[in-house]
Amino acid sequence: MARKDFILNLGKLLIATAWADGQLTNHEINALKELLFLLPDISGQEWMELELYMASPVGEEERQQLLGRVLDGIGTSSDKALVLDTLQKVVGEDGFNDPEGSVV
Repeated sequence: MARKDFILNLGKLLIATAWADGQLTNHEINALKELLFLLPDISGQEWMELELYMASPVGEEERQQLLGRVLDGIGTSSDKALVLDTLQKVVGEDGFNDPEGSVV
């Protein structure tokens, strides 16, 4: 898998993970944008594609497909570290909680 595809799939997986509870609050969207901004080499066109993922819920089947693509795309220890770090931030281990206190 090309590095560019890996990064884009990781971005989509981050968004899909945030949609796991069926909603995406403004707080979650802002936190996602901060995380996505840290991903390397995202073009303007790819940002538009990622924003589409934020517009409507991502189903379990697609979330599992994205997870599979990301896992298959891990080629180096730095890829693995990038995936673990960003997913940990999405699930709240680094304080990304919504105002009601539930984990993103």
